[in-house]
Amino acid sequence: MVLMASTLKGRLMCDAHLEKMLEVPSNHPSINTVELFLELKPIRAGDLIDLRDPVENPRKRQKRTQQQQQQQVKDDGVSEPRVVSGLWLEDDTMRVGLCFKDLDEMKKAVDWWSIKRQQKYLVREAEKDVYVFKCVRWGCKWSVSASRTEEEGGLFEITKCNGKHTCYPNSSQDFEVKFLEYEIERVVKAQPMLSTKELDKWWKEKFHYALDDVIEHCAEGFLQRAKEKALKRIYGGWDESFSFMPKLMSTLHSSNGLVVDWRYDLSLSFRSVFWAFSQSIKGFEHCRPVIVVDSKDLGGKYKMKLMIASGFDAVNQFFPLAFAVTREVTVDSWRWFLSRIREKVTQRKGLCLISSHHPDIVSVVNEPESQWQEPWAYHRLCLNNLGSRFCSVSLGYEYMELGFLVEEARLSSQKEEFDSNMKKIKEKNPEAWK
Repeated sequence: MVLMASTLKGRLMCDAHLEKMLEVPSNHPSINTVELFLELKPIRAGDLIDLRDPVENPRKRQKRTQQQQQQQVKDDGVSEPRVVSGLWLEDDTMRVGLCFKDLDEMKKAVDWWSIKRQQKYLVREAEKDVYVFKCVRWGCKWSVSASRTEEEGGLFEITKCNGKHTCYPNSSQDFEVKFLEYEIERVVKAQPMLSTKELDKWWKEKFHYALDDVIEHCAEGFLQRAKEKALKRIYGGWDESFSFMPKLMSTLHSSNGLVVDWRYDLSLSFRSVFWAFSQSIKGFEHCRPVIVVDSKDLGGKYKMKLMIASGFDAVNQFFPLAFAVTREVTVDSWRWFLSRIREKVTQRKGLCLISSHHPDIVSVVNEPESQWQEPWAYHRLCLNNLGSRFCSVSLGYEYMELGFLVEEARLSSQKEEFDSNMKKIKEKNPEAWK
């Protein structure tokens, strides 16, 4: 997104305005470019600022300049365009000359401005490309008129503005809730992985009060719902996201060489999808000959399973290798996942495959046609998984002692040392040794 700003007459009156404009990209991650446009115009003698006194207070000079500008505004509230903005800044006010890149952004600005002031408004199209925003309360004089400019790009510019409401704010809590949701959406859009606790902490630091003070029910529950609404508005709902998957995979395949393999049921409904990035496939050639596989439950509307295959680089850091999403984890899905890795990712000989002691994985590895048996590969079990299994056969001090012996066996660099530790485990608890 691009933020466009214009130094038209009377806008950039001090260094603070320019500094504020240049800080927009750091405060709003969606903006990555700031374009400044300078327009030279002849000025009247009354517009000149006396610079002969170098010690004059800048605030006084700025105040005098603002007074001169106010005198130039006509009785009907129309003045010359003063600012072109591609983003609504929360500390800005409605004023004549403020421009937006399109009508939607204009409506969002008025909506945001009204929510913060607990006011409601109506909008109508007075004529083609001319819109009038008015307060819903009869007798209130607040109104804003905007029209499309004739310049290239068709910006929407505020042409008239009666900037103050003459009615009292609405006291409904709906405004407070909507204000909270708007603020949370702005944060979630920039940092979608923030937890509810982090959102609550951010709120206290920015507004200096707790959400429990304004929310009748649990603030954490409200934050969770507000975050879910924001994610849905930004990224779409579960159905939209799920239906978008084929298009996403196809785009990554054509642009980045993504390796993809789909599986469907007889009714052509989704069953599984496997993918691996070409960069990971090439990079694995320079990694250790080790692959770790595991599966995780996915939350959300569709209770799917995520299957993961990772390698290790030269400094023993995880190296993402291949993934799959499937309806359920079974012998068939593990057979399919492991075969995709052999066919589409790597054909290296002598790999070490590390997994849990899940019977489905063990069954697939030991199948006659499996390419994960020696000498093509060596199947080993994850020690973390083995350690947790000790809980079912030992308790208390014995469990701690067995855990220590397992760790000693894991760190053994000599066969004799390893056999000795395994023997001690067998003597302590034959069930654990098995």
